[in-house]
Amino acid sequence: MTCKDCIHYDVCHRRINSIDFLPVINGKIGKLPVMFKNCVDVDIHCVHFKEKSRFIELPCKEGENLYYISNENWIGCFLNVSFETILMCVSAYQNGKIKFMATKREKAEAKLKEM
Repeated sequence: MTCKDCIHYDVCHRRINSIDFLPVINGKIGKLPVMFKNCVDVDIHCVHFKEKSRFIELPCKEGENLYYISNENWIGCFLNVSFETILMCVSAYQNGKIKFMATKREKAEAKLKEM
């Protein structure tokens, strides 16, 4: 893994001289700020490393309305969604059962017209 594989990369590479982002090696904070841009094991050396591929951005917050376009081209809605419903929709999106998700009906209608 390299720094570019981390969710903190956009912040961290700008703060190279910050004490918060100094690498921790063998349990001790390094004296000199070192970026692991060319290092293949940054996930071992940096305590702040979080792999980007393990995170997803959810389409809405819990309690919001979630509008979606099905693979059959109709708009559906879940009102006041729970976290479980959000995860179910993300799974359906990944499996191709849902084409698009939005928190505003207008966005879903506009996307449907584009399709």
